[in-house]
Amino acid sequence: MEFEGLAGRAGFADAWSPRSGIPCGEVLGLYEALQSDRTAQTQVWHRFEDAQAGPQAVHAPPYIIDGARSGVRHHPPHLGEHTAEVLRELLEMGDGQLESLSQRSVIK
Repeated sequence: MEFEGLAGRAGFADAWSPRSGIPCGEVLGLYEALQSDRTAQTQVWHRFEDAQAGPQAVHAPPYIIDGARSGVRHHPPHLGEHTAEVLRELLEMGDGQLESLSQRSVIK
């Protein structure tokens, strides 16, 4: 089959598919795909209002169990929110070390 010249036209997928038997559809850019009605129907985005950052959206878990998408249990942390806790637990840093790092703007 000759399809040359169709690639740049609107409706290319509609013109191509019935004649060839090859399933195809419109290819969206990343932004368009993430904002599309199809994406909204899948409930892939968890939208919420953050007191510091305003309206936010995070990707929901990709799996669906018993017909329902699992919810987002925790919102993403703010910059530096858990830094001291992690450094205390994993590197056994004390308050003096953490204060020194903070004063030098190494951590927030």
